[in-house]
Amino acid sequence: LSVRAVDAPLLILTTGRNDPESLPALDRFSKNLGSVLSDRFSVGDVEQEDMEALIQAYLGDRPADPELTQTLLNQSKGNPFAMTEYIRVLLDGGLIWPSWKHWTVDHEALAKVALPTDLATLILRRVKDLSAQTREVLCAAAVFGNIFRLELLPNVCSKPEKEIHSAISEAAKSGLLERGFGGEYTFTHDRVRESFLSELSVEQKRRIHQGIAETSD
Repeated sequence: LSVRAVDAPLLILTTGRNDPESLPALDRFSKNLGSVLSDRFSVGDVEQEDMEALIQAYLGDRPADPELTQTLLNQSKGNPFAMTEYIRVLLDGGLIWPSWKHWTVDHEALAKVALPTDLATLILRRVKDLSAQTREVLCAAAVFGNIFRLELLPNVCSKPEKEIHSAISEAAKSGLLERGFGGEYTFTHDRVRESFLSELSVEQKRRIHQGIAETSD
């Protein structure tokens, strides 16, 4: 790509994380592209005002409790995806619920609850709540990449379409997948996909890759 893109009328836009685990791959990517990579920008945390607007948009037209908003801001540290994950945790735990014209917060329970401090732990909570069948299907889907086609899963997973559809539906309801166009699905975050990949052994990944290759032929 780096060789062919030099003279091509092509704009390549990519994103990457800058956490310690991701930096080596990001550096290799930058070196491989060389002069093709003309600009590089660091994106900081989302401003508090924008995060507050996002919280309000997520919760709907009922005003958010100031203490709840501050808790979400503190925990998410300017990460919009983490913020939505924390809201899910609080909703699932019954710590917040919609009332007539506002959101009611169990302040006593909110003060005592031990919220995870990192995004990976938040995601793993939801992954572990999935059925074993759904996790097996999504592990296979994760090998395809961040985007996969539903129609290819039955052969790769050796499961009937009914079970595949049930698994995908459960994952979508849990907010781990988003439906695209033409039978495509996307993992809502690369951390989600990575959590499923981590459950597979090298041999399991090899078998799934073999199944993908045979299905694509």
